[in-house]
Amino acid sequence: MGQLLDAQVFVQVVDSGSIRAAALALGVPKSTVARRVTQLEAELGVRLLDRNTRQARITDAGKRYYDEAAAAVIALERAASAATELQAQPRGTLRLAMPAQLALAFVPQLMRPFLDQYPELRVVIELEDRAVDLVREGVDVLLRTTPGLLRDSTLVSLKLSESALRLYASPGYLATRGTPRRVDELASHDCLVAATRGRTHWGLTDGKQHHELQVNGKVGVHSDVVLRDLAIAGLGIALLSESTCREAVRRGVLAAILPRWSGGTETLHVLHAGGPYVPTKVRVFVDFVRRQLTAVRGARGAVR
Repeated sequence: MGQLLDAQVFVQVVDSGSIRAAALALGVPKSTVARRVTQLEAELGVRLLDRNTRQARITDAGKRYYDEAAAAVIALERAASAATELQAQPRGTLRLAMPAQLALAFVPQLMRPFLDQYPELRVVIELEDRAVDLVREGVDVLLRTTPGLLRDSTLVSLKLSESALRLYASPGYLATRGTPRRVDELASHDCLVAATRGRTHWGLTDGKQHHELQVNGKVGVHSDVVLRDLAIAGLGIALLSESTCREAVRRGVLAAILPRWSGGTETLHVLHAGGPYVPTKVRVFVDFVRRQLTAVRGARGAVR
């Protein structure tokens, strides 16, 4: 790195015609420029410049070195320009990771407008329910709803949205099976559970009381979108986020039951690597999601 910097200074001296002019162009003292050139000559074991207080004349060895060094400096400047341009205008590949059930509701609505706005980006989405090491696995952005996400202190975690969990069922199901009026009545109903086993626990509260109940369901699946659609089809009662079901309630295909009771909240987090220089592609994606999330929920009821 020292010789590279010395070469840049040497090229500037030749281009400027003197050490003084090079110092002015570089914004450093003349003594610094002279020292850099002397260091370079010592490393190479040749004299590159014949110099006095007014001017610097390039030697034959210096001319040969200059021809190669100038090309290297130009290449370095182009590389720096390319990196700066990439930071100004997002290009390349943006790698996202998220659970499959989140991608099912989240990706279709957002990808088209995002890529229309940033056409030089390519998005690769990895569906992962496990813990993801962003740096080691080359992931730019991680989307999660699981609490206690930020185990790595080098990551930045931002909360994008929060939605209460409520109980929902279709009007058809309620007409056939009746509408529960008390929490303990849920034990006699078909409950759609977010699990692959048919039994699970729901924790419900009205702000004063708290009930932990074991519910039974004929269907269990790790996807809120599928649970919502199963509830719409009349297969049972589901505990889902308000954002997931908002549009279905508006259309009248789902109804909220026991509205005073809540199963807590679901929070959508976005994680990315920290540091002073957040890549533009990461920054624009996070900003875009923040702007679009409310509209997406209103249009279709995005999961979490």
